[in-house]
Formats: sequence, structure tokens, C-alpha cells
Amino acid sequence: PVSSPALFVVTHRADFLDALLLVAGLSRQVRCLVDRNLLRGVLRKLLARGLGMIPYEKEGEGWRRAIEAACNVLGNVGSVVVFTEPQMAQKKESSQFARSAVTLAVEAESRNAPQLGLMVVPVHLFLPLAGRKTSEPLVYVDRRIPAPASTHAGENLEEWRRALSMALEQACRKNVFRLQPQDVHNFLSDLEELLRADLKEEFAARPHWKQKAEGFELSGFIVEWAEQLNFINPGRLVALRESLSEYREARRRASLQQLEVETAGSWVKSAGRRGLIWAETVAGFPVALYGFANHLLAGLILLAAGLFKKQSEMDRVALWTSRLAVILVCYAGQIFLCDHFLGRAAAGLYALSLPIAGLYLWRYSRVLRRRTRFIFLHTSAARKTSKLHEMRMTFVQNLNAVRDADIEAVEYSR
Repeated sequence: PVSSPALFVVTHRADFLDALLLVAGLSRQVRCLVDRNLLRGVLRKLLARGLGMIPYEKEGEGWRRAIEAACNVLGNVGSVVVFTEPQMAQKKESSQFARSAVTLAVEAESRNAPQLGLMVVPVHLFLPLAGRKTSEPLVYVDRRIPAPASTHAGENLEEWRRALSMALEQACRKNVFRLQPQDVHNFLSDLEELLRADLKEEFAARPHWKQKAEGFELSGFIVEWAEQLNFINPGRLVALRESLSEYREARRRASLQQLEVETAGSWVKSAGRRGLIWAETVAGFPVALYGFANHLLAGLILLAAGLFKKQSEMDRVALWTSRLAVILVCYAGQIFLCDHFLGRAAAGLYALSLPIAGLYLWRYSRVLRRRTRFIFLHTSAARKTSKLHEMRMTFVQNLNAVRDADIEAVEYSR
């Protein structure tokens, strides 16, 4: 209800683009608490000021002033957005998610006794990274956490603090956009395979290196990191999973092409035969192009009549007879036109060239499909291997970047 103040708790770390998304996506007018480090640049500062964002510093009096400003907004039946931040517990308290949100909610309730009626609403965001297949940002507003019955007694407020902490902890760990356990398991299996392949390549490049990569497994920390990232920021995990899937698909296609080359025959390994086929491919192109241009009309007629289909209802003799008849009729018409415009001598040469060009067009198409294609695959194998290596290195770099960016949050969630 609009008549009640609302504290929207985003279940992952703050980001300026996420704040803009919430301001635009939520039906209520909201004020976002944003780390001042995210407001670098004139444009961001102007946007933050125009949208009423509340900047704060994590250290010193900056956070206390932000709390006071947010409490004033909630006291006036407004709405505030706060992001979960990895803040380690002090003394012997257990670390929890959204500690800043709990502090703000309790402070607002205590300042506006007997009862503010504050709604604490967990919000899950899925904002895909640039270049990913999924480009639609998603916002899920979870069930609201009820306000305390009364704030007259400090005991009730303390009980609500504990209940709110547990509820937000559960909401964060049950992020609706998280991958299913089986998907996370598959991702970790593919990740282990990729890293093992990277080790194999590194070991193979070292002379006299006897250590094998078969016994290597993912560390327990990486497994735990992926599982924790799945509910802290599933968008990052989905982006990594898509990148890994793209690499696996590229490797699958390269392996299939390599298998085709290996099963094509020993002639592929002969440099002399490859050179002859390349020479015919280049030199025969004009003749094949001439044959294609002069058989284009016949081909269109055969295609329209359905005589190119291998599974035709006609028997084989009748099918080839029909094809030959169409081609001969087209030949006759083209020779007649040549005789009419260029004379009998040119028409005679043209008539002789038509079947020769047609036969060579048929041969050239077979050379392209059964010879040139395999030579091209053989020649491009080294380039594709280099591209796979580059894709793998890029993925490992992105993996390390995401791991380093979220290491603080993962350590906090543990």
C-alpha cells in the first residue's frame, strides 16, 4: 500500500545501473542509497542528484548521515532502496546479508515509535552483462516482511531485528534468478574440463615435463565460490556459463571438422595434390561460372517443377528423361537466340560449349564439395586452434575478474 513506507532491499551488491533500473521500474517513487564511489563522473552525479539518490561513504560519518536522510524519507511515508553490502560482523556475531538494511529498518522504527508500519521488501535483480544472449533485465519483488507489532518495548524491536535478519538472509539465499543445482554442477564440470585442457596445453609446451593434468580437480574454494555467486549475483554466473557454452560449441565444431578431414583420405596430407586442387579451383572458376550462367534457366525450371528432388514419385528413368528434356529445350532456345543475334558461326560454337560447360559445372561442384572443402578445413585448422586458445584465455580472464570482484561478498556469505 502507498500509505505505508517501504524499504526495498536488493539482494546483491550496489551498482549504479541497477539503481537506475529500480528508479525506472518500480511503480513507487524511490530514493536509492548508493555508495559515493559509484557516482564518479559529472553525468552520474547529475543523474543521482536529479533522481534523489542518497550517496554515502562506508567509513566515518557518511553512513550515519545517509541513515538519517533515509529515516526522514521513511518517516514521511516514502520509499528507500538499499543494496546488500558485504559487511563483516563485529565481535562474535555471525555475518549476515543486508546488515545495513536491518540497521536502517530498526533505526527508522525506533525513531518513529509507537509504530511506523514499515514494509521491508526483498527485491531480486537480473541484469545481464553486455554481449550476452539474454538482454532483458528482470526485476522480481518478493513477499514483504511484516513490521513489528509495537516498538514501545525494546524487546519487541530486538526480536524484530533478529526475525528481519533471518528473513533477509533467507531471501538472499533463495534468489529467484539463481541457476538450478544441476545446472551449477554441469557448469563446474565443464569448467574443470576447460581448466584441465588449459593445463594440458601448458604442460605440452614445456620440454621434458612429466606431470600430467588428468589428476587435477577444481579446488573446494572455486566450487563454493560458484555456489555462493549463484545467489549473490546469478547474472554473472549466467554470463560465465554462456561464455563457456560458446567455447564448448566452438570446440565441438572444430573437432567435427577435424574428424571430417582425417576421414577424407590420405590425399589431404599430400601437398602436391592439395596444390593441384587449389589450382583447379581457381582456374576452373570462370568455366564453372560460364556453365552456371548458361544453365540457370534450366535449373530454375527444374526447381519449379520439383525435378531436383531425390525422393521424387517418378521412377529413375522417367525422372532423368524429364530432366534431360528440359535441358535440351533450354539449349535449343538459347542456341536459337544466339543464331538470331550473333550469327550461325557463333551459334555453332555456343552449341558445342553448352554441354561441355554443363559437364564441367557438375565436376566443379563435386570438386568444391569433396576436395576443396576438405582442403580449406585442413588449411584453417591452425587458425581455429588459435581461436579456441584465445577463447579459452578470454574466458579464464573473465572468470578471474568475476572471482576477484565478488571475492569479498563470497567471503562475507561464508
